Amino acid sequence: MCGILVHLGKGDNSKIKFRGQDLTNEVKVDKYTFVHNLLSVSGELTPQPFIDEYIVCIYNGQIYNHSYINTD
Repeated sequence: MCGILVHLGKGDNSKIKFRGQDLTNEVKVDKYTFVHNLLSVSGELTPQPFIDEYIVCIYNGQIYNHSYINTD
C-alpha cells in the first residue's frame, strides 16, 4: 500500500515512507507539499502526483481498463 502525505509547512514523512519504499516523489504547488511513497506491485514505477495546472491527483491503487496509461 502506498503512503500519501499532504502538508503545509513541515510534514513528517518518516513514519509513512516505508509503506512505499520503491519510489518517493515530492511536489510543491503553491503553499502545499504533496508526498507520494510508491509501493510497486506490477514492477512499473509510475511517479505521482499527477498535476494539471492547479489540480493535483494522488491515489492509492491501480487504474484498470485504460489502454492509454500503465499505472501501479
